[in-house]
Amino acid sequence: MIKKSRKKPSGITSVYLLSYNNIELYIGMSKDPLKRLKQHQYSLNKGDLKPLYNHLRESGITILDLDLSILKTFKTRVQAKRYECYILLKQYFENDFEMITFNKIPNISDR
Repeated sequence: MIKKSRKKPSGITSVYLLSYNNIELYIGMSKDPLKRLKQHQYSLNKGDLKPLYNHLRESGITILDLDLSILKTFKTRVQAKRYECYILLKQYFENDFEMITFNKIPNISDR
């Protein structure tokens, strides 16, 4: 007898880009990008000290001023994470080992 997995399907995961006036600020992934945007707003208001939020506070930019673009959607979180890492590493190597977005250099793993 074959047991069926009780695990729920993971759904669609999107890789998104936050930009302001055509300047790329952040690349991330989420199953619900609009909810993630609200989480970014909460962290900005809370006073989180991450480089992205520090830059937004110094510039006087609110989350509502940002443009959210879905770059690509995937069936699994692992595929989305791999694509996000690919974009960030490509950006890192094409810009003489500097990040143009406020992302960290990704670890290469499927976690």
